[in-house]
Amino acid sequence: MVSNRPTPIEVRETFGRVHQDATHAHVYFHTWWALFGVAMPEHRATMGNVAYVDFFQACKAGFLTLVFVSLGRLLDHDQRSLGLKRLHEVLVEHGYGKEGGQVDSLLSSNGDLIERIRGIRNKSAAHTDREMTREDVYEKYGVTPNEIRDLVGAVVDVVNDVEQSLYSSGLLISSGERQERATMSLLRCLKDAAWDDGV
Repeated sequence: MVSNRPTPIEVRETFGRVHQDATHAHVYFHTWWALFGVAMPEHRATMGNVAYVDFFQACKAGFLTLVFVSLGRLLDHDQRSLGLKRLHEVLVEHGYGKEGGQVDSLLSSNGDLIERIRGIRNKSAAHTDREMTREDVYEKYGVTPNEIRDLVGAVVDVVNDVEQSLYSSGLLISSGERQERATMSLLRCLKDAAWDDGV
């Protein structure tokens, strides 16, 4: 149900930042997943084509790093951060208890996974630990693509629910199918272009 009272500026600004980071995590993950999950093995040869391979190698590392950076911003516990924890506090402070409860439930029900993702962000994606290689970090924290997908999906669902409740503007984060379709279309075009050029 949409609230009839005006939304305080602090709520609007905090929610705006969280919405932006949730959108980024969602887009980066589903683009990465389309390239290195959905597209395999059908488009492996296209991505390995000498004309494109450097681009796809950069995408493989880059998109996944950006997922962890965006999720790290959303899940940061620091008092100075504008993530989900701060959104929960702001919502409750301004009388949006139901919406704040949704955010709190998301955080509390995913506590272990959140700590593992923050570990990867802190030791590998946003900072580099001198004593651990990237492989060591991923092995230590053991986060799977399915877990990332589920957490990103849960964050998007809560952010969309809060948006609907506070504003009902229709500015919802779309499903990941859109990024996956666009990525697959790009791969088909590259495959056809390589065939036409005789590469």
